[in-house]
Amino acid sequence: MYDGSGLSRYNYVTATTIADVLQHLYKDPRHRDAFLATLPIAGKDGTIATRLRGTRAEGNALAKTGSISNARSLSGVVKTRDSETIVFSILANDFVIPSSMITRMADLAVETLANFTRH
Repeated sequence: MYDGSGLSRYNYVTATTIADVLQHLYKDPRHRDAFLATLPIAGKDGTIATRLRGTRAEGNALAKTGSISNARSLSGVVKTRDSETIVFSILANDFVIPSSMITRMADLAVETLANFTRH
């Protein structure tokens, strides 16, 4: 972390690191509820209020977006069809396609996780 704000181009964190932190917070009963309460709900509020509507992820996925010039992210948790909680972190950087397409692809990934079943 370069400056602690998350806005510097010199902040380098992998999707794996973000997912590891999310998993750690989710598994810790002392922090889980408070942490989850800070995340916007897909299709309901915050930065994802208009996203994932009409899908199994609506009202189910809890996630934080991030954006800076030519970079987008979506990280959080979602429950599958089997009520299994999955953490995810999707980072796109230095892309050449429209950012709206990146958003649609990230949403499709979260929707796919919400529809996942092991049965």
